[in-house]
Amino acid sequence: MCQKGGIRDKFRKEVRKNYKGLSTGEYLYGFRKESRLYPVVTFVLYSGEEDWDGPNSLYEMLDFTGIPVGLKKMIPDYKVNVIDIRKLKDTSVFKTDVRQVFDFIRCAKDKKALQELVEKDDYYKNMEEDAFDVVSRCTNTVKLIETKEYYRKDGRVDMCKAIMDWLEESREEGIQQEAERFNQLIIFLAEQDRMDDLVRAAKDQKYQERLFRELNLTR
Repeated sequence: MCQKGGIRDKFRKEVRKNYKGLSTGEYLYGFRKESRLYPVVTFVLYSGEEDWDGPNSLYEMLDFTGIPVGLKKMIPDYKVNVIDIRKLKDTSVFKTDVRQVFDFIRCAKDKKALQELVEKDDYYKNMEEDAFDVVSRCTNTVKLIETKEYYRKDGRVDMCKAIMDWLEESREEGIQQEAERFNQLIIFLAEQDRMDDLVRAAKDQKYQERLFRELNLTR
């Protein structure tokens, strides 16, 4: 049932204001024979990194066990319209800040593309706080929400600075992790008296990666 004051009740009131010419049924239901409804399309927004593996229709959500075939045919099916944000090719159809939110999510795994995105679009220097919260949670950068220096007094956020700081921090963490991995390789090769391999690994990047895989020293 619709809540009091909802769209349906408002529609009924508008119809009943001009009750002249209404039949008993039209007045009772608040709907003229010539009245028409506006179509509504429901979308499911998906931002996961893995491919969508959920149902693609209402039928896929229902358990028809024991339901007679004849009765099943009377149950309407509905398509689930899934928008996979990370696979969108063109976001120009979106005219609000939804476009920037979707673009950010699409580029989240490509740090170079993400940096170019926030640098070329001034919106990210003046981002709505709720949009900032959405992209931070959808892209696993939630810790940015906790950094108050990015928030301004007008309720907006400098996402551009936040991302630049995050990218720099990620770069430094990557360098540190790589150094630790190479130190582990040095220790292992030295303990195994494989000095020739150690010298070659220091000069040959491909051979170094081969040893990392051999010793299971993954990133």
